[in-house]
Amino acid sequence: MKYIFKQIDNISGHCAETTVEFSADSLPDILEHFEMFLRGSGFHFSGTLDFVSDEEYDMPQFEPAAEEEYDNNEVCGRCGLTKGQLGTNICYDMKCGFNDN
Repeated sequence: MKYIFKQIDNISGHCAETTVEFSADSLPDILEHFEMFLRGSGFHFSGTLDFVSDEEYDMPQFEPAAEEEYDNNEVCGRCGLTKGQLGTNICYDMKCGFNDN
């Protein structure tokens, strides 16, 4: 299969693009290329990417902000995030009501 990872940086006012295109048949190969893509996009981390089974990893629980912290009209009914929390970013949930704005 062919994969393409693309990152477009328009924050600085100069449009910079990082693209990694590759073919891979195994998950370890895909993770290796994705790690290179993240580093090429400016993310610096130690270690390597890996999949961990649910039994080995305890998923952290996140709580939405308390209602008094924001106006209810500014909360997405799908993801529970506010416009303030998202800022200029898009939501992880592609069906979020704020992604259209």
